[in-house]
Amino acid sequence: MGKYSGMSCPICGQPFTDRDEISVCPDCGAPHHRDCVIAAGKCAFADRHGAGYTWQPSEESKTDTLPLRCGRCGAENEPHALFCVSCGSPLGKEPEEGVPFRDPQPPHADGGNPFVTPPFAAFYRPVQPEMQPEDAMEEDVTYREAAAYVGQNVPYFLTVFYHARQGKRVSFNWSAFLLGYIYLFYRKMYAVATAVLAATALLSIPSILVMMLDFGVAQFSVDEHLLGMLYQGAALLSFLIRILVGFFANRLYDRQTVQKIRRVRAATDPVNREEYYQAIAQKGGVSYTVVLLIAAGTMVLTYISMFLLAL
Repeated sequence: MGKYSGMSCPICGQPFTDRDEISVCPDCGAPHHRDCVIAAGKCAFADRHGAGYTWQPSEESKTDTLPLRCGRCGAENEPHALFCVSCGSPLGKEPEEGVPFRDPQPPHADGGNPFVTPPFAAFYRPVQPEMQPEDAMEEDVTYREAAAYVGQNVPYFLTVFYHARQGKRVSFNWSAFLLGYIYLFYRKMYAVATAVLAATALLSIPSILVMMLDFGVAQFSVDEHLLGMLYQGAALLSFLIRILVGFFANRLYDRQTVQKIRRVRAATDPVNREEYYQAIAQKGGVSYTVVLLIAAGTMVLTYISMFLLAL
């Protein structure tokens, strides 16, 4: 479709996208949406064919309507967009040093992201083609604003947000299930993450006691049968917490995204679009620093607990 990138169908007036099926008139060479030609039953310029008309793209379609390609992720955006709808990065800048160019669409050849190629391709859900950046996700929040807030993995989350508003309120987040509170901290869901961390720490006490007894780190009197029941019960509850986190992480993140965008709008002048979207991106995104601090803190607290119990 690259030859007709940025051009519009002469029948419906909508610009062509990478997902469109394009039908080219054999008489004049004009491109159309395939469905539009089928519905109209003829080329948009059929009345000119007898005069030897040959379609030519306008100068405007060659320049002003060409999509902007994001320098960070490679996604195509509207000609006058300020931020990438795929990753939320500011447009009109050179690619960041050290950030490789990537195609946001699932590749059909070897290489690329292994999680969007077979056998994982069946689990990859691209952004819905009918979703437009300025469409309302909520009454006062657009999908463009949500994309700026999410920052990383925009296609997945915008699809989840879209499906939630089509009636599919429950979706399962495997990353949240596998990583638990670490994932929640990564997505800056600090309140929920802290609660899950506290519950996880409390439920880990029986396993720490069992490990210390098995390795002879500490000697203390304990009812082994009771300790075994506590260990099994804590393990079951920990697994249930992971399942709940997997089921509700996306829903909670959806709610947080809307709330944070509203707060940014209240504190920032939305008229200054660049400053406004930068504020949203700064408030959202992900946090590697917090994840590293939490991981290090968890290890330190675990060793301290074992040391104190061994005294």
